[in-house]
Amino acid sequence: MTTNKLPPWASMNDGQVQIDPETAYPHYLGMLELPADKYGAEVARRCAIEDLKSLLGVPLRIKIIKREEWALRNLEGTDEDAQRGANDFKKHHNGLTKRRAAQAMVSGEF
Repeated sequence: MTTNKLPPWASMNDGQVQIDPETAYPHYLGMLELPADKYGAEVARRCAIEDLKSLLGVPLRIKIIKREEWALRNLEGTDEDAQRGANDFKKHHNGLTKRRAAQAMVSGEF
């Protein structure tokens, strides 16, 4: 697996792909127009993992770097909101995938 394929919010360390929530979560929250709460953070986390799996196409060992400000216990919302984000993430990720494909077609990258 080559690290030159990794997005700027991910890095390789000891055979693990590490996701930095400080840069990854705001990236996804902005694209999805979601708030930085328990729901949004859970959707962002799962979208980042899904994108890495698609990008690298190999079994991955993924670790989220601990950042207190992104710990679910420190964000607005309830545990049910986080669970709803876990359940809804695929819908959000599918929307992102369609939007990216449309942008690639318009820009001639497709």
